Amino acid sequence: MAHAWGVLGNQGIDKPKLRKMFDDAKKNYGFADEQFENVTDPRLVLMMRDANAYREIKAKTKAVTTKAQNAPPLPKQRQATPRNERLVKAVDGRFKGGRRP
Repeated sequence: MAHAWGVLGNQGIDKPKLRKMFDDAKKNYGFADEQFENVTDPRLVLMMRDANAYREIKAKTKAVTTKAQNAPPLPKQRQATPRNERLVKAVDGRFKGGRRP
């Protein structure tokens, strides 16, 4: 059990976080409290954490998709003027003033 808490502690999981994970897994998957009493393998806890996070992301997908669809469109990209046209414009600009340098 000490090894399990060492691994979970390195992952930033303490007793309140573990309780929340168990409660979420119980709600999402229908586990009973007695089934969590014998969990000593930290890999199972990490897998349960990832499964709960996946469920949270899937639950937010619809809201995020709706928000993205309602967002204003991005402005159109402007194309850069080709180099030779810029050079021609610069040369023409030099001669428009009528004065000699």
